[in-house]
Amino acid sequence: MSKRRPFSRVDRLQSELRKIIDICLIFECQIEEVKNISVTHVNLTKDLSILKLYISHTEVHSDKEILKVCDSVKGKLKNAIAKNIRMRKIPELHFQIDNQLKEAERIDQLINSISR
Repeated sequence: MSKRRPFSRVDRLQSELRKIIDICLIFECQIEEVKNISVTHVNLTKDLSILKLYISHTEVHSDKEILKVCDSVKGKLKNAIAKNIRMRKIPELHFQIDNQLKEAERIDQLINSISR
């Protein structure tokens, strides 16, 4: 009888990819705007071809500027993935702004305004 692992390969890869990308953004990318970016969530497709990176950032720069900066460091991130994880094909990286924190703040402000 074979043992089943509690998480699928995609789940394990997502976790490892997020760690690698976080480390690369902090230590290897020398662009100042990248230092204010954090990866909040990653989503890897089942065929391992696309990795969606949900990012949050400080209010200093616009979302378009941040996405432009992220696109400029895609090569470094893919290189870091290739060095640290053995995969047949490195996934395409797609960046998306994670608005959950902004939405949570907006809802909190609405609740506070109602309770007054």
